[in-house]
Amino acid sequence: MKIKNDIANLRRDIDLIDGKIFELLEKRFLITDEIGKFKLLHNIDIDDFNREEQIIERINSKMHEKFNRDEIITILKSIFSVSKNRQKDK
Repeated sequence: MKIKNDIANLRRDIDLIDGKIFELLEKRFLITDEIGKFKLLHNIDIDDFNREEQIIERINSKMHEKFNRDEIITILKSIFSVSKNRQKDK
């Protein structure tokens, strides 16, 4: 069945991409872990909504033709949430 094989190939591609996404997220979270240690050491609040808005605007300006702003915000807010939770655990 051709469709089933095509779906299997597409799913394999997705699996490879998901692996790369999580490798990049691991690198990002290692950096945000260090930022969390710095913030703790210098008594700086973990929440930095100005920085989050800067990131959203930067990504939106680059990717607005491929993702709508709400999609970008949804993805980034999830990443921000994990980063902050990890920082709180440090």
